[in-house]
Amino acid sequence: MITGFRHAGISVADMEASLAFYRGVLGLVLVSDRVSPQGGRVAGVEAEIRICVLEVPGSGPCVELVEYHGVETKQMVGRACDLGAGHASFLVHSADELYRLLRERGVEIAREPTLTGVGTKIFYAKDPDGFWLEFTEMPPP
Repeated sequence: MITGFRHAGISVADMEASLAFYRGVLGLVLVSDRVSPQGGRVAGVEAEIRICVLEVPGSGPCVELVEYHGVETKQMVGRACDLGAGHASFLVHSADELYRLLRERGVEIAREPTLTGVGTKIFYAKDPDGFWLEFTEMPPP
């Protein structure tokens, strides 16, 4: 029944802060920025939403950032292992290099990059709203 993967959506408190992180720090490209006056209805709330779609250059699926206006929101906090927690995964050239950059910028990181048994190097960090991001460096071919 499923024919493809479109995007991963992340609710954000401050679109400008999130864009500064996803564009300025991670290097994603903004492909769409729009306001939907009644877009919250799709998610079951009466709210205007601002939707920004970003892509990794040369990649297919996108990240959709959604900022809700006119409705009460609450912070979802927790560990990556907590039920209902989600994460988005990105491939990176150098996990160590990105790890150092994120630490310099004060980003919360679960732990340093870890080499797995299959040769990938992975670490988890949080975006400005506490959403978990996984960064994976693949082994050389």
